[in-house]
Amino acid sequence: MEPLPPPETRIRQVTALFEGLADTYDTSDVAFSGPVGAELVRRLAPQAGERAVDLGCARGAVTFPLAEAVGAEGHVDALDLAPSMVELTAGEAQQRGASQVEVVLGDAVEPPLEESSYDVLASSLLLFFLPEPDVALTAWRRLVRPGGRAGFTTFGTWPPAWRAVLDVFDDHAHRTGRRSMTQAPEVDEDQEVTDFLTGAGWSDVEHATLTHDLVFDDLDHWRRWSLTTWLTDVWMRSPVEEHPEILERIGEVLEGTRGDDGRLHLQLVVRYTLARP
Repeated sequence: MEPLPPPETRIRQVTALFEGLADTYDTSDVAFSGPVGAELVRRLAPQAGERAVDLGCARGAVTFPLAEAVGAEGHVDALDLAPSMVELTAGEAQQRGASQVEVVLGDAVEPPLEESSYDVLASSLLLFFLPEPDVALTAWRRLVRPGGRAGFTTFGTWPPAWRAVLDVFDDHAHRTGRRSMTQAPEVDEDQEVTDFLTGAGWSDVEHATLTHDLVFDDLDHWRRWSLTTWLTDVWMRSPVEEHPEILERIGEVLEGTRGDDGRLHLQLVVRYTLARP
């Protein structure tokens, strides 16, 4: 396996990945990013009139619940590094009449935002995709006003079916030697996240985990959904000619998740973390 490229190269690679995904990202009928984002905002409890920022906003799963919570008298800055994500989310804000939302192009590791200007900072399923999460967390803390708060989501321990799916991809990835551009790592222990945050100067760190049930009609439904998410990158790590074999093996895994409703149920553990600067 080739070594990891330097952080600046990985940022360019991730930008290219999500730029390519922008049109379809988060537009699936599988309920995941929306419920995760809404739950994070619920736990942060933004108040009317507050200023908030969503780092790694993608298509607005956190941005728009934040905007609804702070209302017309508040303000939400939404940051993403993929130009098409910024353009599409800005267009959605305009379509919704959410004039309190401003969508900004920028790198979340070094956000081009004014320090000490936000009451609420949110970032969903981004932190451990970053090449330098410790650097990002230090920069993010400077954005939050004294007395403000922040909320993050990260993946918890992969449930058995998810682990088996990722193992299938790993079995084939070694044949290309290509590393994933994203990391999407599980973080088994809350303490690991706490250590990252306290090391960057955050305090009052609290965690809770929820299991989200992703429901698919059949294997092809899962495949189509996977190609609208970061799993596109995982597919790209394996030789195209082996994709039918990969899908067949994943189908065997997912068959074990079939519920009484006849549908496939793939559960995913998400950690919700709150902290203060």
